[in-house]
Amino acid sequence: MPGRRVPGELGWKLDEQGNEVSVTVEPGLPLRLLSIVPFLLVAVTGVVALIGWIVIVVLGGGVREPIWTWIAHTPARDAVPQVALAVGLGLAALGITLLSMWAAMRGFSRSAGRLFWRVAEAVFSLIAILLLIVTVTKPGIAAALGLSGGEWFLVFGLLGYSLVMCRLRERRSEIFSEEEAHE
Repeated sequence: MPGRRVPGELGWKLDEQGNEVSVTVEPGLPLRLLSIVPFLLVAVTGVVALIGWIVIVVLGGGVREPIWTWIAHTPARDAVPQVALAVGLGLAALGITLLSMWAAMRGFSRSAGRLFWRVAEAVFSLIAILLLIVTVTKPGIAAALGLSGGEWFLVFGLLGYSLVMCRLRERRSEIFSEEEAHE
């Protein structure tokens, strides 16, 4: 039984009379820090994507011209879908960045609940399954995106790490919740 405490183990201390009493053991700082690393990596990637979107799409960095200059000499039937795509990409990058920052803050809290960690575990699992399906069904997609095989394995490793951390925090949340229910 994962929530049961035995006197003498971690989670017990001596009271004023010298008797061992159970104490609530919350997720420690190292576990809390390690569990938000995946969310922080997504947030940093999102910030980089937003900066790239602003520099390349909006300001016309590199060999491209700014989007408003391109719109000025492009027919509306061609410009409207492209502008919608550009705005959609920017909003998607912003949304993913904000969501991952919120998840990092929520995951860092001592009381992030089981539901949060189960949803995070489901999202990481879905991403891993989709990446696996894409790499098996379309083996040339990594080369088309400019990624080496080692980089794909790094992504799979990070997803595996994320799943392990979610499960550890979910288990710690269950123990924490059971102790609160008994009090």
